Amino acid sequence: MLVGDGPERTRLAALHPEFIFCGTQTGEALAHHYASADLFLFPSRTETFGNVVLEAMASGLPVVAYDYAAAALHMAGGQAGMAVPLDDPAGFARAALRLSRSPPLRARTGSLACEHACRMDWAGVVMRFETLLHHYGARGQHARNAASLAMVR
Repeated sequence: MLVGDGPERTRLAALHPEFIFCGTQTGEALAHHYASADLFLFPSRTETFGNVVLEAMASGLPVVAYDYAAAALHMAGGQAGMAVPLDDPAGFARAALRLSRSPPLRARTGSLACEHACRMDWAGVVMRFETLLHHYGARGQHARNAASLAMVR
């Protein structure tokens, strides 16, 4: 069962008619999907905020994501998820298979993911963002560049 949508959905559905595609979910329906999932795959190469990664982690799901942008910040050195190099889709698949085949690894990684997500708070996010704005603003760079870096780090 796959929840979400993206540019590969049509191709994947054609290749795997046995898969169940639930599409985009929100609110309570999304919470039910998180609660019943085994792991969270986040193959995005463009999403920089990564809110869904934190939602999955808060639900106790181990995450596989590219080592990029906000998702990279939350993998906590491979303890709270598996970060895969951005140019390695085969590595992404291997990481997903490794987690899917090991219930103890999923349980341990999911527990650490939940602990990590529970330590996150808006005050800390805002403070980090403000620090970056001040740092890069002092160097004469545009605030827009600092905001981009805040999302990438």
